[in-house]
Amino acid sequence: MNTEYFPTPHVNVSGLLLVNKPKGITSFDVIRILRSKTGLSKMGHGGVLDKNATGLLIVGVGKATKKLSILLEGSKKYTTTIVIGAGSDTHDWLGHRWVYKSVPKNITLSTIQELLSTSFTGTIQQKPPLYSALKKEGKKYYQYALSGESLEISAREVDIFSLRCVSYIQKSYQAQLVLSIECSKGTYIRSLARDIGLQLGSVGVVKDLCRTHIGNYSLANAIPLSRITSLEDIQKAVIS
Repeated sequence: MNTEYFPTPHVNVSGLLLVNKPKGITSFDVIRILRSKTGLSKMGHGGVLDKNATGLLIVGVGKATKKLSILLEGSKKYTTTIVIGAGSDTHDWLGHRWVYKSVPKNITLSTIQELLSTSFTGTIQQKPPLYSALKKEGKKYYQYALSGESLEISAREVDIFSLRCVSYIQKSYQAQLVLSIECSKGTYIRSLARDIGLQLGSVGVVKDLCRTHIGNYSLANAIPLSRITSLEDIQKAVIS
């Protein structure tokens, strides 16, 4: 059977694309979807969002991929919902193994805000989660986890510029905490949830996470991934 191949015409598209990533796909899935819809191959993203997270993902197109490393240096803002009283091996809602521990009844909104101010604001030591793409000896952390190998994870410095408790609701066995966060690169919100839960005498896990800002770029200006269906959509949406 004869087949013909029609190459995609060369199109010079370069710039940054602000994408609102939906829940349930990885950051690289976003790149894969955009490539398949547009025929463009030179793309990359600045700052990974977990599969369970939503919000601002900056995609570099063409020559603008060179700018992504600079974007990674900027601060990031998140809104997250943390469940206190439940914990998982991934420290988020996609965990494989779960633990549960009752929440002390004397916790109040002011108690939490004091804890956040004294223990989790400023330059802190944070241990990254085992289920992450960080590498040790050329192997990603999560690969150690999936193979059942033990791994000693060292804490590292991260900067929490702002950490505010938006709401705290306690129920019979668990509590729900909503936080607004501005932090440096390398900060894991999942680790923050784990550590806050432990400091409160319980365990903690991220239920929802949304990235609202990367440096001066805002989610308010981002386009839902579902609305990008063609090369023309990207040509109209990229910014310098």
